[in-house]
Amino acid sequence: MNESRGFSLIEAVVALALIAVVVVSASTAMVTSRAVAVSGRDHTIGLIAARARLSMLDALAFETARDAGGAVVAVTDTTTDVTVDPPAGGGTGLGESPVDALWTDRPGYVDYLDATGRALGTSAGDRASAAYVRRWAIGRQGSGRGEVATIAVLVAPATAAARAAAGGDPARVRNQPGVVVLRGARVRQAS
Repeated sequence: MNESRGFSLIEAVVALALIAVVVVSASTAMVTSRAVAVSGRDHTIGLIAARARLSMLDALAFETARDAGGAVVAVTDTTTDVTVDPPAGGGTGLGESPVDALWTDRPGYVDYLDATGRALGTSAGDRASAAYVRRWAIGRQGSGRGEVATIAVLVAPATAAARAAAGGDPARVRNQPGVVVLRGARVRQAS
């Protein structure tokens, strides 16, 4: 006797359900791995770009010196434009920034980067084609020897910065994926 038996409807439904679970799990894993890769790339580019700006600002003059009469004077670079490469005159240097410079684009304290982290410039056209926004804020406490300059650099994917600004609270950018904030300080030393 030859018994040929096919799949019952229940067996077919169970098999399709198992296949659906496997497909959904695999697609979820691919979407998640893509998001992790993008966030990792954004973080790496942001870290490199933030360190570069922090190093550039750290190299500017912030010391005390003696003038021709022997008096001690504070020497602070407040005229170097670090938004161009190589740095040039006509900028803000270590001049104190507006208090919201990390959260809002402020001239002299922002530049725009391409998808590889290279500086594009500071124009509206550069902003429109930017993949990342780099902002920095400089605060100063005290005076003379011992004066402290605090520096903070934020690098954010342009989409994250736009989302935070559109939400009415641009400071929320720091909570977005891929955003890097580095901080440093300089104490005025005798030269």
